[in-house]
Amino acid sequence: MKSNSAYQPTFSGAIIQLEKFTRSITDEVFNVSLEKWFEQMEMFEILEVSSFDFPNFPETNKVFKLINFKVDSAENGKKRLFNGLIRLGQPEGVILEYHKKIDTYTLKFYAHQEMDAYLFIHNLHAELEKDFRFRKVLAAVISQQESFENSQQLLMKELFG
Repeated sequence: MKSNSAYQPTFSGAIIQLEKFTRSITDEVFNVSLEKWFEQMEMFEILEVSSFDFPNFPETNKVFKLINFKVDSAENGKKRLFNGLIRLGQPEGVILEYHKKIDTYTLKFYAHQEMDAYLFIHNLHAELEKDFRFRKVLAAVISQQESFENSQQLLMKELFG
């Protein structure tokens, strides 16, 4: 039984199970460090990257990371949407804060949660790109529609005017 959808039924005895075919997100997306990803994105400007452990509690063996960055001032529309997306929620263990007074962002996470932080910021960026691509297409469609209506009005004037 073949199917074009992402789900393929599997028969094991009398029980039917659905298996979803997906590629590993770690192989596809997380092939560079979070800092290098930020450097590759034109929208973001890294101000500071720091990490520290907890010397008073060495048994925890945890490293906490901070990335301070700015969003390019030319991307003001994206910045407003970015701030809105941040307010929708964040994964557990990842904190992204906006500091309005100094116009910077701080991404905080434990080193073992770097993948979660990466996926969070990567998905935010992807949503921004999708939204602005949609806005470009919508503007082109509206412009084309207005041009068509103007041509139609001119034609009507010539025919009946």
